[in-house]
Amino acid sequence: MTKISGLLISFSFAILVIGCGGGGSSTPPPPTPTPTPQLTVTPGSATVAIGGSKAFSVLNTTAPITWTVSGPGSISSTGVYLAPSTFPSPNTATITATSGSQTGAAAVSVVFPNDNAGNQAIPIKLGTSGGNIFDNSTDGKSCCIGTLGSLWSQGGTQFILSNNHVLARSDQAKTGEGIDQPGEVGCPPGSQGTPVATLSQAVVLKPTAGSDPGDCAGVKTPLCGFAQHNVDAAFAKVTAGTVDSSGDILDLGPAGSTSIAAAPPLSTLPAPGVFPSPGQGVAKSGRTTGLTCSTVLASRTNFRVDYESSCGGPTAFTAVYQNQVVISGGNFSAGGDSGSLVVTSDTAQPVALLFAGDTASTIANPIQDVVTQLTNANGAPAIVGTPTPHSISCAPTTQSQSLPVAAQSIPVAANQLKLAQSVREKVAAGLMRSEPSIQSIGAGGSADSPEDGALIIKLTKVPQTRIPPVIEGVRTRAVFPEGTISSVLSRQEFDRAYAVKEARVHDYMGQSWVRGIGVGRSDDNPEEGAVVIFILRGAPHPAIPATIDGVRTKIIEGERFRAFGWNSQLEPKVGACSRAQTTKK
Repeated sequence: MTKISGLLISFSFAILVIGCGGGGSSTPPPPTPTPTPQLTVTPGSATVAIGGSKAFSVLNTTAPITWTVSGPGSISSTGVYLAPSTFPSPNTATITATSGSQTGAAAVSVVFPNDNAGNQAIPIKLGTSGGNIFDNSTDGKSCCIGTLGSLWSQGGTQFILSNNHVLARSDQAKTGEGIDQPGEVGCPPGSQGTPVATLSQAVVLKPTAGSDPGDCAGVKTPLCGFAQHNVDAAFAKVTAGTVDSSGDILDLGPAGSTSIAAAPPLSTLPAPGVFPSPGQGVAKSGRTTGLTCSTVLASRTNFRVDYESSCGGPTAFTAVYQNQVVISGGNFSAGGDSGSLVVTSDTAQPVALLFAGDTASTIANPIQDVVTQLTNANGAPAIVGTPTPHSISCAPTTQSQSLPVAAQSIPVAANQLKLAQSVREKVAAGLMRSEPSIQSIGAGGSADSPEDGALIIKLTKVPQTRIPPVIEGVRTRAVFPEGTISSVLSRQEFDRAYAVKEARVHDYMGQSWVRGIGVGRSDDNPEEGAVVIFILRGAPHPAIPATIDGVRTKIIEGERFRAFGWNSQLEPKVGACSRAQTTKK
């Protein structure tokens, strides 16, 4: 409401009082009703597997509670929710607690069980838990497990692909060490899992002393430098008869009524030098978070990744990677998903090897770089899969706790909003005359840099001319009608942003407050590429320009990337391989 309209309403109200009462009424206004206190239901939200149950309760009350559910499933008189035995549509329900005039509610999502973390029968399918049998903590009470990601063939022999830090203990393992498939009870002090392979080849991971590339500013680990071969990858030779020879990966097939089928990935890889574009839909099936789907946030990205010295040990070194893939979303992966194969969600084509992350995103090696580094005298490895493309169901699977996709919710600073409003008053009329596709211009927050203000330009169609990324020092944010622009960034825009990123990469990677820099898609104008700058949360830094060499900048704030224990909220809290004891690769 504007100040003018507010004044008019106040003025009208004053006239009404004078006209009816000849100068006012002696009748006192009615008392404001006291709001009814609401009940607090805990947990406020939950995911429950098909046929599973979840207990709800109400905080700070001993009064009798009546429980009801709206949506699939049932709830007992004591607040225990029971999910249906088959997957429902829709798969969400609302739990309501009532006591007299008080109510409270919680949200439930019914999901498929996570079948990635448990023990499997021989021959196992991939996308499952596994790792080096010697990757144990120094006290012998816990172990570190990642994901046995996918099946490959080389020289007539089949191999499991995962990370060096999963199969080869971050360069510490010897060829021939055992690789097993343990479920939740497969770690010390219990028995080991099922032996399925032996370590055969690991791409050297750790930086060499003195290799600091100038991209290690502010890093305090004992060693920092370029990862020697720019990938975190290893092969384990399959023990005959222990692994499904078709290359099936758990949950990569169609969703049924009670489970998601396993299926092989596409056997065709991207052409060398082709990177997934920002906006491309991707999926993975991994040990901790099961089947998850998201989109590529950035490609051709440089960043630093921390590694442990041993299972559960201190950070030992930091590796600098170049031209990697970043996937959006805090719920795409967690510790334990390392080694998962990342595929396109529409065709199941392999595009990357997952190896690290933070609470907002996941990072992965481009698959062709992995193939190059694992090529040896027996030739280049080939993935075991199907020649027929197929889509991924992206049906929800159990996670220990659901995290939101990495939305940036930082409120726009008051002075920035005031500046955007001021610029809007000056330029709105002229902009709308010059570009007929502009429906309206407002002031709000930038999606590329949440603390900054922006001119919100609502469009009726794709404009004839490019919307300027900055007008009088204020970012612009273009809002397109649904369905008018592609879901994937164009190659022309990608290349334009990549050229700028490459020209400026060392200027930014040399700053202690920068975690990484890559090429993505602008959220302020999805038709345009952006230089994506990953900054360290809470670290002081100078103002980041809205554009670099004419290309928009996109700011992602977060913690350091690491190859262990990221998104620990999503890791299981019970069992011999729990986060409390150590499972995080």
